[in-house]
Amino acid sequence: MKRFLPLVCAILLVLTVSWVPSHSFAGETMAYKLQEQASMYSGSGSWKRCAGVVITPPKKGYVVVTASGMAAFDHRDSSLTLTLSTNNGKGPWIFSLSPGTMGLQTYTVRMVFPVTGGTAQRFNLNGASYDGPGGTIKVQTGSITAEFYPSANVTKLVGSQSGESLETSGPVNP
Repeated sequence: MKRFLPLVCAILLVLTVSWVPSHSFAGETMAYKLQEQASMYSGSGSWKRCAGVVITPPKKGYVVVTASGMAAFDHRDSSLTLTLSTNNGKGPWIFSLSPGTMGLQTYTVRMVFPVTGGTAQRFNLNGASYDGPGGTIKVQTGSITAEFYPSANVTKLVGSQSGESLETSGPVNP
């Protein structure tokens, strides 16, 4: 049995190495920001920047932006619309929250943006409320991250990694 131990170890090592993926799921460059808070009035109808992150992509590619946190509502008759964008307004995709029976709701939003390289680019989580009695909505962003990927396969790579599909926006104007 002792003479077969090195052979068994070698076979296990080969099997283990063959199962390791040949690519990384992490982006080449990453930026993040923690703990940002913004307040707005329900029913105001105007967009407000809730959080933002800046990244300098090294070359042309894609940036995956993810924001997670919670929203606290003063009134149950309110709603909140969130978007990820390169400006302080509405982006190409929106995510809506309403308090229902609970005054606190969690959120995670994610989007892929095509980028050019070499210049710093800001990505914002923006919020707006179009209905409600004028009560306060507090948006607490626990984290907002931006990860750069050089390949267009990022939507498949990150989407399959996180178990969700990703939206791809139009061209970014740096």
